[in-house]
Amino acid sequence: MGLYFTFALVLLWCHATWGSYLDLPRLTFTGRIHVDVATMNNAACNFDINRPDLILPPNDTRNWNINGTGEFKILNCSVTSALTNDLPDNVPDAIIGSKVVNNLNMPYPKIADLDVEHQLSSEVYGLHLAIVRSNGEIAFQARAETMPLVQDIWTRRLCKLSGGSRDMGSKAVTVLTDIKWGNTVGSPVLQELQFITTTTHRNLSITFNVFNFNEVGRFLATLVGAIGVAYENEPLHFAGDRLMTFHDVNQISPPLNTDDTCLGVNGTFPPWIFKAPFHINNNSLRLSVDFGNSLTTNEHGIVRNIGELWLGVQSGVNNGCIYTIGDAIPYMDAKWNAIGNIVDRILSTEQHNLLLSSPLLVLGTTAKDPRVTILSEHEPIGHGSLGSTYSTSPILRSCTNNALQLQVMLKEPSHFLRPTDHYIGRMEYMEEMKVQLKLTSYGKPVKDEEVTVTPEETIPSGGVVPTSNTATTNEQGLVSFTFRVAKKITPPRHLRDRVECNTIPIIEAPVEGQVYFFSYNTSKTQHHTDMNFENGFVVSMNRIAILAFSFFEEPEYPNWIDHVQPIFKQYEQLFPVMNDFIRLGNYTQVTLTHNLHMLEFAMSVDINHPNYMPVTRDLSPTKRKMILKWLRQTSTPLSSRCTACHVEEEVTVPYYQNLYTRRLDRSSKSDRSSESYR
Repeated sequence: MGLYFTFALVLLWCHATWGSYLDLPRLTFTGRIHVDVATMNNAACNFDINRPDLILPPNDTRNWNINGTGEFKILNCSVTSALTNDLPDNVPDAIIGSKVVNNLNMPYPKIADLDVEHQLSSEVYGLHLAIVRSNGEIAFQARAETMPLVQDIWTRRLCKLSGGSRDMGSKAVTVLTDIKWGNTVGSPVLQELQFITTTTHRNLSITFNVFNFNEVGRFLATLVGAIGVAYENEPLHFAGDRLMTFHDVNQISPPLNTDDTCLGVNGTFPPWIFKAPFHINNNSLRLSVDFGNSLTTNEHGIVRNIGELWLGVQSGVNNGCIYTIGDAIPYMDAKWNAIGNIVDRILSTEQHNLLLSSPLLVLGTTAKDPRVTILSEHEPIGHGSLGSTYSTSPILRSCTNNALQLQVMLKEPSHFLRPTDHYIGRMEYMEEMKVQLKLTSYGKPVKDEEVTVTPEETIPSGGVVPTSNTATTNEQGLVSFTFRVAKKITPPRHLRDRVECNTIPIIEAPVEGQVYFFSYNTSKTQHHTDMNFENGFVVSMNRIAILAFSFFEEPEYPNWIDHVQPIFKQYEQLFPVMNDFIRLGNYTQVTLTHNLHMLEFAMSVDINHPNYMPVTRDLSPTKRKMILKWLRQTSTPLSSRCTACHVEEEVTVPYYQNLYTRRLDRSSKSDRSSESYR
C-alpha cells in the first residue's frame, strides 16, 4: 500500500459520510443460523407458580419449544465475496471461502425477548464473531454489541403460509468492537479493513438478514450478511443514511403463473418488496443498495421472480421521465446471496445531482393491472399526488428507452427519522434512559424540526414518561428524549389483552413489571411503528420499548421461602431445560456447593455475557442483588439458610461441567455445524 494511497484513504475516511457495511471495503457471507428459542415464557399462562391449571400443555402452539436453551448459533457460514476501494470488482481474495464462526472456545450467545407481551424485540447477547482461514488461523475476531435480531420483521414467505416465525424475514444491524487482527495475508479486503480500523480507531459494522426458517422446528434459518467499517456517529442499529420503503406506494401485483399456489390469503398480500436501505458515496459516486430484507420468497425460501426491477431517479425534464441506473437488479442471479443481496452502481454526475434532493426508486416493468394509468404530464415522484398513497399506479417512461414502461415499487420518503443508539431498555423505579433520534432528508441533517414521542395506552398509565413529549432537532439533525420510570410498578401485571389459558381467561398474571411503548414522529414523517395487514400478514417497525421492573425493596436478611424460592421456582417452571442439571425451586439442589458457585457466577456477570442469568434478562437488578446476597452468606451454616422451611429430599445432580466453557470440536476443523460438549 503506497504512501500516497495510504494518506488519501485516511483523508477520505476522516471526512466520510454514513454508509458502514454498505460502503467499501466490504465482506459478505452466507450460511445458516440455529435459534433455539425458549417458548414457555411466550405465554402469560405459564408464569403463575400457584396455578398449575393455567399452564399450557406441551402440544399448545405457544409452547412449541419448551426445552429451548436460548442459544444462537452460526452454522456452515463462509465468506462469499470481497470488495475493496482500489479493486472494486470482485477480484480473487484469499479470504473468500473462509469460515465465519461465533464464540470460539466460549459459551454460545443467547437470544431474549424484552417481554412476554413484546416478542418483536428479540436481542442477541454475548455474540462474538471470527473469520477462520482454511489452515485454521484466525483472520480476525471481535465482539458484537447487543443486536436486535427481528428489526424490520415482515411476512416474507408467501407460499404455504404456516403462521408464526417460519414465514417471517428480518434484518439486524450492529457494530463489532474489541477487534483483534490475525493473519490477513493475501486478502486486500482484510488488509484495508485492518488499516482503516486501526488508523482511524473505527469499529466494524455488520448486518444479518435472516429468513427461510425451516418447517420442522423453526430453529434453522438462512443467513445473508455483510461486514464493513462503521462510520463515526452512525445509528447503531439502522443501516444506511437513506431508505426506500413500500409506504405510500400502491404496489402492483406482478403476473403469477397459472399453477402458482402462492396466492396469499383470501387474495391479499403483504408488500411484494419491503424496504431497502442505501448509501451514496459522494466521493466515488457509488450507490450501494441493500436488498437483503426486501424481496418475497417462495415455499423453499427462494426469491420469487416478479419480473425485471430497476433502480431509478426521476428527471426534471421530458415530462418527468425516469433515469434508470445501471442494469436491472440481478436478484435472480445464482450469486445473489453470495454478494450479500447488495447492489452497487456508479452514478452519472446528473443522476448524483438529482439524488441530492430527489428520492431513489425501485421500479418494476412487468406488472399489469387495470388500475394503471399513463403519466402523461410532468408530475414529480415525491410531490403532489404521488407523494402520498394513490389509488392508481402510474406507468412512467424511461428517459433513454421509450419501450421501457416502469411502475414504482419502492420509494424513498423525503424524511427519515430513526434512533441512533439502543431504543430497547430495562429500568427500575426512578431510573432514566436517554434515546437519541436523527432526522435527515435525502441523507442531509434536518435542523429546527419538532419531533414528538407518543406513548401507547398502558395500565398503569404514566409508569414510564418522557421528561418532555416534544423536542427540536439541532444542526446535526439530532434530538434527545429522556425517559424515566415514574411509578412504582407492583404485581400482578395487567395484560394488554385477555389471554385464554386452557379455556380459562385471564387479564392479570405474575409477570415482572410492565412494558411501555413510544412511537416517534414529525410533521414530515410517518413512522409506521406497526402495520397489521388483513388475514394475518404483519409488518412491525421499531418503537421505543421500555420494560419497567416491578418495585422491590431489598430485605436486609433475604431468606429462601419469602424471597429466593418464588423467583427461582418461576424460572424453573418457565425454563424446563435447566432441570437437566439443577432444579431451581429445590432448596437442596440449589445449596449444593458447586451449584451455589455456578449460580453466583451466572448472576454476577455483565448483562452482555453469554452466561448471564436469567437468560431472559427480565429480573430486576435489585432482585439479582438480593439473590447474590443470599448466595454469598457463606459464613452461615447451610441448614440455617432456609429458616423454618422444609428441606426436600436431596437428589444427586451430575455436575454440569459445560456451563462455563464450550470448546470447538477439533474434529470439525472450525466448522461449527458439528458440536460436542467437553
